[in-house]
Formats: sequence, C-alpha cells, structure tokens
Amino acid sequence: MWFEGGRGAHFDGASDWTLEWSVSQSGDDRWMDPYRVDFHGRWVMRDSTHEVPFVGLAGSLLTSATPVFNEVNEVVGVTLTFEERAVRFCLWKGEIDTSPR
Repeated sequence: MWFEGGRGAHFDGASDWTLEWSVSQSGDDRWMDPYRVDFHGRWVMRDSTHEVPFVGLAGSLLTSATPVFNEVNEVVGVTLTFEERAVRFCLWKGEIDTSPR
C-alpha cells in the first residue's frame, strides 16, 4: 500500500502462515526485490482504490495499525484503522485476505 509522501506498507505471508509487514520510506523500494522475477514474468502493481474494501479510503488518514494474533501469540494479521473505517488483513489458508471473518 502506498501513502501520501511516498511511504509504503508491505504485507507478506510467511511460510509458517504468520504475517510479516514493514513500512518503507519514500523512494525505498527494496521490499520489491523478491518480486522482481526475470524467468517467468513479473508482479504488476495496480490501483485498488476502486475495489472493496479500499473504496473510499484514498486520501483518508491512517490512524493506527494493530497486529492480530493467533492462539499462540503469533502475528497473523493487522488491522489498519482509517478515519472512515478499519480494514483487516489476515492470513487465510496461506493467503492475505481482507474478507470479514
């Protein structure tokens, strides 16, 4: 996710089904290194501001990021709270999912 000023938040599901996330500074795109693949294609960034659950959040202030823990206290998600509402990113069957569960 990209934010005003060029900062970004990167979310990735680890092989043990925990969620890894980091925040990057403006101009720092090192988080993209694992996704730069030459032999089978490449990942493509896209604008998801018109897709659920991100509709209406463009330009909103992010007020908090709260980790979501599983029963053994591992981070398996994060809830991003914006001015209008919250969006929860959680791992579901090894994939990052924003569906309410």
